[in-house]
Amino acid sequence: MLATKLATSSRNKVIAMKRLELAHRGARLTKNHTVLYVENSLPAILAGLNVVNGVEIDVFYIKGTWWISHDFELSRFDSKETLQTASTDTVLKQENKVSRLITIESLIKALNNQPLKEPKLINIEIKQHNNTPSLEDCIK
Repeated sequence: MLATKLATSSRNKVIAMKRLELAHRGARLTKNHTVLYVENSLPAILAGLNVVNGVEIDVFYIKGTWWISHDFELSRFDSKETLQTASTDTVLKQENKVSRLITIESLIKALNNQPLKEPKLINIEIKQHNNTPSLEDCIK
């Protein structure tokens, strides 16, 4: 879990401060640090959003698609693929847990189908690889 502070300001003065807990790469570990869900997977993200104030996820922009993954190379997940060759059929394994690679579009669709009870924060870390365009090019 990550802990961060959210400041509310008015006219450049902080008027309120709230501590937020974020599930890093989703709620992926138990308190004993065993794998609960594959990191950055849909089950991990949804679990994190249901347990704490929000989640931190990592994304890459590859071939016109925002992929949710911490690494460009997927070898940590028993996969020989990279995000350059991956698809939503790409299987990721972490210890004895299995999931599929997802896109931001898949996450949005899942959140629209399963609304949250209260507003949550999704902190998105945009990662880059040698072959990925700049952030400015991605959002044009």
